[in-house]
Amino acid sequence: MERILYQIYRITAPDGRCYVGCTSQTLNERWRQHRLRARDGKHDGHPFYHLINEIGEDKFTVELIEMTSDKKEKYHANV
Repeated sequence: MERILYQIYRITAPDGRCYVGCTSQTLNERWRQHRLRARDGKHDGHPFYHLINEIGEDKFTVELIEMTSDKKEKYHANV
């Protein structure tokens, strides 16, 4: 059985506000999905997506915080 690797990541705006997420995809793919969701307006008013549109997606930094294969551990990352 193949183990799934989860990546816990942080996307940070220039003013220090951040979004922390977890994905089994690559970080580039997950960030691409966030950007598309912000552009398409399919985000139910989530402040993170409004901020992407407001200040521009190129102003954010995306960083890997931790990787884990333990499904439970992904909720207890050290952020």
